[in-house]
Amino acid sequence: MTDNEPKVGSIVDSICTKCKLVLDHVVVSMRANNLDKVKCNTCNAIHKYKDPEKKSVTRKTGARKAASIKTKLTISEKEWESILKDIPTEEFLPYSMDKKFKKGDKIKHPSFGDGSVIGVVGVNKINVLFRDGHRLLICNKSKEA
Repeated sequence: MTDNEPKVGSIVDSICTKCKLVLDHVVVSMRANNLDKVKCNTCNAIHKYKDPEKKSVTRKTGARKAASIKTKLTISEKEWESILKDIPTEEFLPYSMDKKFKKGDKIKHPSFGDGSVIGVVGVNKINVLFRDGHRLLICNKSKEA
């Protein structure tokens, strides 16, 4: 190692993962003559060395996520329509946390609208399909607390 190469205890510039800035760091550990872990002199966080000279790779995940959410929503809406079409509104039970529901019950929720219970989870939760997707709701909750 020459005098210019960093070693444990020397100060180097690194991108702090907590501060999100290029700041002075103290080298804490090295691995195979490469910087491994550093400690930020500003926030004292210890993290892997991030070279400020390297360009970060931009990820293109936003478009993919949006498409998958839209697809899921379309599938849920079609499923919701096939289950709840032609059901008279009189058959919908008003949702309340203290009521007990079973699979197949049709419920009317004050915020989410009409839905169908597609599963019971444990003794106090139901999985309900609403127009905008599946939701896990509390039910069969005793009023004693």
